[in-house]
Amino acid sequence: MSIALEKLQGNKDYLKENNYNGRVRDMMEMAEYTCMDETRAGWSLNRNESGELDILFRDRKTGEDLAIYEALRMDSFGENDKEYLDRHLTKLLNHYNPHGLPYLYLVSYVKWGKEAFAEKADCYYEHVRSGSGSPYPVTGSMELRVGPGQYIRCLEVNYACGATPMTVYHFVVRMGEWAYCSWDEASCSLYHEIFMV
Repeated sequence: MSIALEKLQGNKDYLKENNYNGRVRDMMEMAEYTCMDETRAGWSLNRNESGELDILFRDRKTGEDLAIYEALRMDSFGENDKEYLDRHLTKLLNHYNPHGLPYLYLVSYVKWGKEAFAEKADCYYEHVRSGSGSPYPVTGSMELRVGPGQYIRCLEVNYACGATPMTVYHFVVRMGEWAYCSWDEASCSLYHEIFMV
């Protein structure tokens, strides 16, 4: 997942969230996952219709659902952005996951400047760790190293969702100019094991 996001980060042809998601879907399908793009599951926030998942990952051989990918775009990280993030987290944990999949991805495509990225990402993670915007209590969190670059970060957060503990990988991906990063085969294998369980 992190490699797909890093490659996406360097492509200026994709300006909309659906385009970003479509590119991630294409790269993950090349990694031999079946990806259901904008499929219906669970229910919407207003509960008037089925929820629309950004991407549902399935095992290509068994057809088993593996993980849900939900994405959003943010230009800043003020109170409105926090509420927007909280709505997406609620959809992911509570509305879009009727089968209780244990691994979920919440990816924030951000337009934060390089100088502000680390500070805003820290605020984002502080907000998520507090659990104040989550429908379930946070039981633990850990920041994961994501490649050699500094403009993609990932926080693994565990939530107590009744009988089904869930792990959400919160990615913050700065969209904009890109610094080349090379990946060796061992790194690719390691990140594949971590980010696609």
